[in-house]
Amino acid sequence: MTLWSWTLRTCAVWPLNSPRHTLATYSVSDAVATYYLYMKYVHPFIFALCTIIPMEPDEVLRKGSGTLCEALLMVQAFHANIIFPNKQEQEFNKLTDDGHVLDAETYVGGHVEALESGVFRSDIPCRFRMNPAAFDFLLQRVEKTMRHAIEEEEKVPVEQATNFQEVCEQIKTKLTSLKDVPNRIECPLIYHLDVGAMYPNIILTNRLQPSAIVDEATCAACDFNKPGATCQRKMAWQWRGEFMPASRSEYHRIQHQLESEKFPPLFPEGPARAFHELSREEQAKYEKRRLADYCRKAYKKIHMTKVEERLTTICQRENSFYVDTVRAFRDRRYEFKGLHKVWKKKLSAAVEVGDASEVKRCKNMEILYDSLQLAHKCILNSFYGYVMRKGARWYSMEMAGIVCFTGANIITQARELIEQIGRPLELDTDGIWCVLPNSFPENFVIKTTNVKKPKLTISYPGAMLNIMVKEGFTNHQYQELTEPSSLTYVTRSENSIFFEVDGPYLAMILPASKEEGKKLKKRYAVFNEDGSLAELKGFEVKRRGELQLIKIFQSSVFEAFLKGSTLEEVYASVAKVADYWLDVLYSKAANMPDSELFELISENRSMSRKLEDYGEQKSTSISTAKRLAEFLGDQMVKDAGLSCRYIISRKPEGSPVTERAIPLAIFQAEPTVRKHFLRKWLKSSSLQDFDIRTILDWDYYIERLGSAIQKIITIPAALQQVKNPVPRVKHPDWLHKKLLEKNDIYKQKKISELFVLEGKRQIVMAQASENSLSLCTPDMEDFGLTKPYHSTVPVATKRKRVWESQKESQDITLTVPWQEVLGQPPSLGTTQEEWLVWLQFHKKKWQLQAQQRLARRKKQRLESAEDMPRLGAIREGPATGLGSFLRRTARSIMDLPWQIIQISETRQAGLFRLWAIIGSDLHCIKLSIPRVFYVNQRVAKAEDGPSYRKVNRALPRSNIVYNLYEYSVPEDMYQEHINEINTELSAPDIEGVYETQVPLLFRALVQLGCVCVVNKQLARQLSGWEAETFALEHLEMRSLAQFSYLEPGSIRHIYLYHHTQGHKALFGVFIPSQRRASVFVLDTVRSNQMPGLSALYSAEHSLLLDKVGPNLLPPPKHTFEVRAETNLKTICRAIQRFLLAYKEERRGPTLIAIQSSWELCRLTSEIPVLEEFPLVPVRVADKISYAVLDWQRHGARRMIRHYLNLDICLSQAFEMSRYFHIPVGNLPEDISTFGSDLFFARHLQRHNHLLWLSPTSRPDLGGKEADDNRLVMEFDDRATVEINNSGCYSTVCVELDIQNLAVNTILQSHHVNDMEGAGSMGISFDVIQQASLEDMVTGNQAASALASYDETALCSSTFRILKSMVVGWVKEITQYHNIYADNQVMHFYRWLQSPCSLLHDPALHRTLHNMMKKLFLQLIAEFKRLGSSVIYANFNRIILCTKKRRIEDALAYVEYITNSKTPRQGRKLRMRRTMKRMRRKRRTWGNLRLRTYWRTTGTFYSSCHRQPLARATSL
Repeated sequence: MTLWSWTLRTCAVWPLNSPRHTLATYSVSDAVATYYLYMKYVHPFIFALCTIIPMEPDEVLRKGSGTLCEALLMVQAFHANIIFPNKQEQEFNKLTDDGHVLDAETYVGGHVEALESGVFRSDIPCRFRMNPAAFDFLLQRVEKTMRHAIEEEEKVPVEQATNFQEVCEQIKTKLTSLKDVPNRIECPLIYHLDVGAMYPNIILTNRLQPSAIVDEATCAACDFNKPGATCQRKMAWQWRGEFMPASRSEYHRIQHQLESEKFPPLFPEGPARAFHELSREEQAKYEKRRLADYCRKAYKKIHMTKVEERLTTICQRENSFYVDTVRAFRDRRYEFKGLHKVWKKKLSAAVEVGDASEVKRCKNMEILYDSLQLAHKCILNSFYGYVMRKGARWYSMEMAGIVCFTGANIITQARELIEQIGRPLELDTDGIWCVLPNSFPENFVIKTTNVKKPKLTISYPGAMLNIMVKEGFTNHQYQELTEPSSLTYVTRSENSIFFEVDGPYLAMILPASKEEGKKLKKRYAVFNEDGSLAELKGFEVKRRGELQLIKIFQSSVFEAFLKGSTLEEVYASVAKVADYWLDVLYSKAANMPDSELFELISENRSMSRKLEDYGEQKSTSISTAKRLAEFLGDQMVKDAGLSCRYIISRKPEGSPVTERAIPLAIFQAEPTVRKHFLRKWLKSSSLQDFDIRTILDWDYYIERLGSAIQKIITIPAALQQVKNPVPRVKHPDWLHKKLLEKNDIYKQKKISELFVLEGKRQIVMAQASENSLSLCTPDMEDFGLTKPYHSTVPVATKRKRVWESQKESQDITLTVPWQEVLGQPPSLGTTQEEWLVWLQFHKKKWQLQAQQRLARRKKQRLESAEDMPRLGAIREGPATGLGSFLRRTARSIMDLPWQIIQISETRQAGLFRLWAIIGSDLHCIKLSIPRVFYVNQRVAKAEDGPSYRKVNRALPRSNIVYNLYEYSVPEDMYQEHINEINTELSAPDIEGVYETQVPLLFRALVQLGCVCVVNKQLARQLSGWEAETFALEHLEMRSLAQFSYLEPGSIRHIYLYHHTQGHKALFGVFIPSQRRASVFVLDTVRSNQMPGLSALYSAEHSLLLDKVGPNLLPPPKHTFEVRAETNLKTICRAIQRFLLAYKEERRGPTLIAIQSSWELCRLTSEIPVLEEFPLVPVRVADKISYAVLDWQRHGARRMIRHYLNLDICLSQAFEMSRYFHIPVGNLPEDISTFGSDLFFARHLQRHNHLLWLSPTSRPDLGGKEADDNRLVMEFDDRATVEINNSGCYSTVCVELDIQNLAVNTILQSHHVNDMEGAGSMGISFDVIQQASLEDMVTGNQAASALASYDETALCSSTFRILKSMVVGWVKEITQYHNIYADNQVMHFYRWLQSPCSLLHDPALHRTLHNMMKKLFLQLIAEFKRLGSSVIYANFNRIILCTKKRRIEDALAYVEYITNSKTPRQGRKLRMRRTMKRMRRKRRTWGNLRLRTYWRTTGTFYSSCHRQPLARATSL
């Protein structure tokens, strides 16, 4: 029986005067009202939905919009012959890319922001501060904007517009007036600029649909994926995830722990269950609960939030059934909206005529089309929200994120434009509320010759935003299928996103927040020009259950905002409404009946759950429900949906508001019951006055009303510089303080307001007079000119701190001639520009000369002051004598940088000869290098001794540091007492002795480099005195960023050529500066068969002149002296005399470049004078045979060619010295291996690590290397991983050559373990626990160290240092294109595996090799995932079957899989980075090369013995 029939029968049976009849009458009226409400509002909408959704009305009525949308999509997919996807299933405990457990993930939604607060009315002026540059931008685009509005929006050719230019001129006139006066006070135009159907139009414009969200694997297998294909549209979106801070390894440990525990049974009294017996949902619940407890204790937090921008590929050729469905609904809705407007006009016409039947018919049609367009709007908006619905068949978080991110970008760009030409008030997800100046161009009528549209009304604010959207958000990759049979697509541009203009409006009211720095979003009231309320959003008046007092206040206060003609009058009118309701509360509603008071102050809240489900929670509605249960019974409040009406009492005083909620029903109970419960709830047994006015907490209601008044009236008034219109409601403290600071005339100014930065003023002046001369030393011709304007504001000048290195470089500038600083002066010229350039140069020269004169005078004064006899001292002699010269020389050695050319050994152990250019002179300085080694002993010494001190260093292989002492002993003493030292260091309490095998020269090269300076403390001690010998610790290395090294012209060179074969030899000494050379021939007979060397030299010189240019060649003409001898000693003595004669000429700093087949030590023993020059070996292979008749002619030609290439060789040697920071005379033969040793040693020392350097294949591990059998274990790195799948492959196959796999493994080492599912090196079990800072200070590192027997763990810290070195090389290659860093990378793995390397460590080699295996296997897995079949693969090459029939498709496929940049998962991203880097090296060091085999079918044969792969011929 229905409610309707039951009430009718009840009314007929019961008497008229009975209470049951009254109840039945009420039920009848309620049923009738419900029926009419349903028929007017619900039934047409359900009917309209049933015309769209293939369901019955009852099903449509009870199902949600997401379910209805999915039913519709299933129908459309069925008609498009598309298989339904499975429902989206939840993935439990999903991990992020870096190994954290995701608690929730979503996308960043639309951007909503409140920008201003207050009242804005179109008849009250407000202030505008606009940007003139924005109006220039708009002026340049007026024609383009109007043309787009006419052609794209109205679909009318612009040629049909008759007054196009006239309207454009009107717009330009208004924009120009706004540009001329950008700051103005003017009445505003209040607009709402929103995008019509923004989300559906974004979907249509970009061809967005869940099935079109593809990854690189899908694109790699697609036949349309070819070079130049435009079907992949990359779009950005923002992902936001909440995850637990625990790492992957910690999560795995918790899983292992849970696997060993028991859990409650599935049924009562059943057996306990193991972890694997639980369902996956239960497992995830226990894992997350245990992980949350762990994070709470270990990390002091449970969740971390991360937002990142991601790129997703949208396929533009995917079947478009989803997009077509959205487009059909959008177009149909536009059609129904148009028909709704038509019938609305017909209804107005029928009302004017007075035809009742026509009015009824028009009303029905208007309701019909309004319901249809609303139904379509509901489903249309569901297409966006449906894709994020749990369990949806077409689920796609990426699509939802792209839609929101694109919409937010559109609104953000609109805001940026509005901010420069007006004032934005509120940002919504699909629109922007703003005010524009009243003189801003509005609506313009375009007259056309079009029959259907003779007049077009164009809104310029909307048109200017639409052209912005077109330029920034048009999809130029939109592809449409034109020929299904041949799969032919046509690419075109698509953009259906258009702004719509609503307004202008009369007024807009935006409330303010009570908290500082915050705004209230989505809360405003808007009025039409006729005074009617256009929109009311977010206020309590629209909410159910709010305090009725607040609702009544808000419903009456908004209309008061329309009164008055100024802001002060407006706020005065709304203050009257506020004061009225404040008076009611302050008077305790003395003149108001109790029934009205109850209605005014009561609040009504509904409980969505049962009372018992809330547990220990506290709220006013829960307290009300519990108290209702006390006097009405538990049965009345047991169900969900209970409506709680209550008031707030004053008692019990001091209790929270949640405990002072009194049910309103108690006041309708019997007096005895009311008194009993009120005394109980108010906790006042002596209470006698039960009047509602004495029970109420009036202060609470005054505060509630005051809060609403603050938000709507007082705070917005203060923000609009209006005095508080309601003084009884005080401003918040932060606002009061802000107003006091703003109005304080005695406020102290900020220091930034008192000064103007000089740098900025100089920029302005430079822009004003760009071509004028720069300010420098005043010239005579400049007197009398107009002086530049000087601001009266004091100017703050920044003084840049000059460091010591810079100061020294400035001192060098002041000591060299001005030609070397400024170069050669320009010619005077004939034009004014050339005169200005000449004058500018000479002004700089005069300024430099003046500075040099001042510097010389200052230096003379200092020298004279130093030479003055001190009290009690003996005068040393005149300042101009030899002593003063020696002191100046010694001072230059102490103060200036040393450019080291060579460090060479002497006959005394530990003493080296250091050749360096200091200033402009060449010095030979004795350098003492001690033997430094480290002793790690278990028992600490009492105190430091003269030759040792306690230090903190990291030991090789992470050995435990007990008490580490650094010994520094002179080398001669060490060699003399080496046996005693070894005996003493063999004591049982000594754990190890380190760095005993480090060559002294290598230590000097590591610590000094090629540029060094004397320690400042030593320089002050020895200032003015000459030091004969310097110790290594007295010198400090300097970088080439501070000082230069061997710049061109700083040193001369002599070339010494020597080549010998058997009894024949050829010597040549060339002096380029003197253009002469001496050639010596050694043979068994004294026969001079040399050709004319001058002619030969000129011929070879002219051949190279065009290739390399004159700058890299010796002078063109030389004088040659040829001698033939039969005795080697005679030739050596002749060369000795030749070089001694050159030395006596004192021609300045000179080095000797030696190219000889002998070692330098043998050559210097034969020619002792060579020890008096710095020697630079030229390591060029000289392949020539002297076993021919005319060997002298061949030898002479080869020698001259070597001499002509000498400058190129030396310049390359200097560049290598600068990069490796090695003296040019100490460059080794294998610079790649030695350079890696040098770089690694410096990195280790920088990280406080000891070296394991050893000239043998065993590293120096403190003496334990003899006991480690793993060091002698053979490791064959050639036995690499090999994959071989023999068979016949009928499609195109490609071969990829792989190089530098080791370097890529180093760079991706922190991700290799993550990619295979294990923890990274930072948290894995194969890492030694690092000692704490306290242990390092106290030296008690052995107590906290853990034992580890894994080589990978022992060298983990060293591996990180090695990685930092390689990363530095790669950075220099990518950023600076450094060829020497490129060379180091090329030879890196050769150095690492070579036993001849000084820092060779087999453990490092094995660790890297194992990681290379892992990376290689992951690379193979990635190729398989991308659709390839791996035929053969090893560390050097990979042969893939691409499954493509054409070579072009195969090449495109390989190009794509190696160049793709937007994989969907982090593991794939890192794999793609490796592939991308290997692909990129093809352009730098040839890391990946492609060769295509076999156009059709190829057969690959391979035996089980891993023989070389045989290439098959084409079938």
